[in-house]
Amino acid sequence: MAKTAYLRGEIASSLELLDELTADVMAVDHPISTCLALSVGVCPVYFGLGMTEKGRYHLEVLRDTSTRNSLVRWQEWADGFDYALGTDIVAPSTALASLRLAGNGPRLENTITIGGERIGLDLLEMALSGEAGWCEPELLRLKGIKLLQRGSGEGRQWLTQGFELASRQSARTWQLRCANSLATFATAASFDEDRLRVDRLLGEFTEVPAIDLAISERILDGAPEMCELWR
Repeated sequence: MAKTAYLRGEIASSLELLDELTADVMAVDHPISTCLALSVGVCPVYFGLGMTEKGRYHLEVLRDTSTRNSLVRWQEWADGFDYALGTDIVAPSTALASLRLAGNGPRLENTITIGGERIGLDLLEMALSGEAGWCEPELLRLKGIKLLQRGSGEGRQWLTQGFELASRQSARTWQLRCANSLATFATAASFDEDRLRVDRLLGEFTEVPAIDLAISERILDGAPEMCELWR
């Protein structure tokens, strides 16, 4: 529920539900249930909102709980999240090999949404080969950015696909991210339309995730020169 509210752009509701979820799992004190809630719900949402301190706190709880109870599967989730964050708690090569071995699925999907642009194109392709419905718009966006950073104009097509899918899913948070990326990598011809899209989407939120709002504000304060590379 907390993740659904986050994706819909209902930030206050998402945070309230996160508080309820964490209180419930801590009260029950069932190790597997705790690890499940932290891995699939709590950590991805806090990191997605840019609330890094809270995300890291709950990641440490995940690592401690899984280690004390010898829950290897959930230790691997913690390793993947630390890899996505670029920490040195686990060797990157070890975490990456584990993710590749496990293949597509919820663990890889949540790891990618936490890591964002730090994640390599090979892992994005692997995740997209599965059934990543809830985060597919974000995967498409990240693939588009990777292609654009490599100089491929086809990247904007992937950003557009991500935006359109997010619109169909009513996933307003993914919509805004895709819109921000389209404006960041605007062409001279699309610049005005891309900025208007961002402005319109901001008006649909009662509260915008701070991590995304900062990008949107920079775009709206920007000038066409920002897209010179993509003419």
